[in-house]
Amino acid sequence: MAHPYILAFLKFACLATFGECLRGRIASGRWIPRALLARVVIWGCLGVWIAFAFQVIDAGVGHLLGPGAHSALWRALCASVWINILSGYGFFMMTAHFVTDRVIDDGWQSPWHALQHPSFSPWARIVLLTLVCFWVPAHTITFLLPPAWRVVFAAYLWIALGLLLSFSNARARRQARMDAGMAGHGVALALGCLVVLASGRAYATEGGGSVYPTGVNTVMPAILPGPNETELFNYIVDVPMPSLNNAKGKSTVPFRANLFAYAPRLVHGWNVDYHGLHLETGISPVLQRKSVRVGDSSDFAMNMSSFDLQALYLTWSRGNVHLMVGQDFWFPGSTFNRRALANVSPNKVTFMPEGAVTWMPGRWEVSVEFTGQFSTINPATHYHDGALFDLDYGIGYRPFRKIPKLQIGFQGNFANQFSDDMQYGVPYENGYRMRNFTIGPQFVYSIRRGVGVALKWQHNVISHNTVGGERFWVQFAFTL
Repeated sequence: MAHPYILAFLKFACLATFGECLRGRIASGRWIPRALLARVVIWGCLGVWIAFAFQVIDAGVGHLLGPGAHSALWRALCASVWINILSGYGFFMMTAHFVTDRVIDDGWQSPWHALQHPSFSPWARIVLLTLVCFWVPAHTITFLLPPAWRVVFAAYLWIALGLLLSFSNARARRQARMDAGMAGHGVALALGCLVVLASGRAYATEGGGSVYPTGVNTVMPAILPGPNETELFNYIVDVPMPSLNNAKGKSTVPFRANLFAYAPRLVHGWNVDYHGLHLETGISPVLQRKSVRVGDSSDFAMNMSSFDLQALYLTWSRGNVHLMVGQDFWFPGSTFNRRALANVSPNKVTFMPEGAVTWMPGRWEVSVEFTGQFSTINPATHYHDGALFDLDYGIGYRPFRKIPKLQIGFQGNFANQFSDDMQYGVPYENGYRMRNFTIGPQFVYSIRRGVGVALKWQHNVISHNTVGGERFWVQFAFTL
């Protein structure tokens, strides 16, 4: 590869810095961290260091093991153990990053002074735990990849680890607040069926919510990895929610909320080709941060909200026409606290059949995806969501012949609930049937097959018995 260290600098400078911005948004509600440019440079330098270390460790472990009988998995595991534990590189590199963070946050100081910071001891314990429990298995996968993909995958792992630590820390903070009596007031029970809402991948629970992320699949939803291919899709959504609307689309309570969520989705295509039919399977955990204020009461929650098992997809293509049908099963990702004003877990199982069509004549793309949601009863609240139909749509065009990979278009969704919400066996608030319609611009840049990024804004035109507000999406995907 030409200029591997320059590419390593750019990959880490972009991806790892984005992960730091993402972690800040989850932890504090702010996208831009302090001294952003300095962090970009530091992450880029760490990327060069990591790329060099990968080459040295891989070559050294290969020489120690010798050629021949050892499997690729054993060699990758040995390299991972060596780089993270035996060589001391992992802890030393992360300590260097800790020192640079202290310099950015507290001003210029010697490394020895930075290591005397009160947060270093608990940080060191966490690092030692993650080296064994996270980085050894993660880097085993990294060393199994082709060398060209190792650095970008390592940068993505930094994003994943940061997210996991952010959600873990926030959960501890929330528990401390609840123990101090700052959450779980009586108003939570009275309004719980109304305010624990949102519109992302498994972002809602009951009373106007959707387990499926309405409006997410607007870009080539019927095109999935081919046989023996694996692709990682990533969905990020920021949803400010200024109102909680009734059946007439009017807000009736003093309400304000915000939802931020990230969901990786791994899809694998099996080596099956039956008269043009292909089989795919996928999984998708959902990480979520939610803050809610109703009147004088407020709460926030952060955790894994749901886990989506995409049990089976069938895809078929002919010419410019692509079709997909499948079955999803949504499971709760964390515990549900009926005392809390904000919950991220839906505390129910949802069965979701889905289908999609993508038509790509010339420089155009026309895509639709339709889903149906059928949920079990929430045992904590005895609330049973009514059945919901959703249609996601997207129409795009590639207008610039000199930039053929850029697509510009519009997209959104229409959702309509066709059976009543029930609580304790009777209709809740005249059935509380949700209906919403969104529309907005979409920009897609396709780097190559299976690799691309999309930016979307969805404006709520109709929002009955659900939250009002905008949705801002960042989606990207790459093959593994």
